[in-house]
Amino acid sequence: MGSPMDQQTSDHQASNTPASNHAEEQKQKRKRVTVEDREKALQDKIAQMQAELEKLKQQKLEQQAKKLDKMWKRLRVHMVSLGLTDVPSEAIEALLSEHADKLRQASVQD
Repeated sequence: MGSPMDQQTSDHQASNTPASNHAEEQKQKRKRVTVEDREKALQDKIAQMQAELEKLKQQKLEQQAKKLDKMWKRLRVHMVSLGLTDVPSEAIEALLSEHADKLRQASVQD
C-alpha cells in the first residue's frame, strides 16, 4: 500500500470518479422528484377543493329547493284561505319550476 499521503490522494481522486458523478445525479434526481411530488400534491389539493366546491353548490341547490317547497306550501295555504282553489295547480307549478330553473342556472354560474 502506500503512505497516508498516498491514501488521501487516492481518496481525492475517487471523488471525481463516475461513482461520485452517479451520486450527484441521484441527488439531482431526488430534487426533481420532490418538485414533481409537490406538483402532484398541489394538483391533488386543487382537485379536492373543486370537489368540495361542487358539494357546496349541490348543498346550496338543495337548500333552495327546500325553500321553494316551503314557499309552495305556504302559497297553497294562502290560496285556499282566499278561496282561490280554482287556479290550476299545474300553472302555479310551472311558474315555480321556471323560477327554480333560473335559480339553478344562477348558482351554476357562481
